[in-house]
Amino acid sequence: MIGQLVASAAPAEANSLKPPAKGDIPIAFVISEGAVVIDFCGPWEVFRDVMVSGGDHPFRLYTVSDKTDPIHAGGGMKIVPDFTFANAPAPKVIVVPAQSEPSQEMLKWIRESTKNTDVTMSVCTGAFVLAKTGLLSGKSATTFHSAFNSFAMEFPDIHL
Repeated sequence: MIGQLVASAAPAEANSLKPPAKGDIPIAFVISEGAVVIDFCGPWEVFRDVMVSGGDHPFRLYTVSDKTDPIHAGGGMKIVPDFTFANAPAPKVIVVPAQSEPSQEMLKWIRESTKNTDVTMSVCTGAFVLAKTGLLSGKSATTFHSAFNSFAMEFPDIHL
């Protein structure tokens, strides 16, 4: 019996997956008017700074929005999205920063694209956008601490 307990308490074998040698992991940053700059630029830099020993950068980063016209992000910064929801490459990771009210097209794209992603994540109050897709229903999530009450009231089926 003790042997069974010890064996079951042994750490799981380390994940042997390695990132590809070249930029083969597409990461979509979903942005719209009012996108909070640090919420997409910060994660962008984190992904950009990943280095693989003996290989090229493993990620292909891009922005996606309703259209490719300039977006006015927080503080007036203008961003020209790389792709629209109609022509964006299929992502393996989706990053949703805090931003103004999402379009129905954005919500649909996130919902559909998430079926084939490895990770769909939000930053700060970007959780409101993910919640509006329905992807968080019945799940645990978090958001910016000052938004906990409004999030809980708007999405009572999501556990904070």
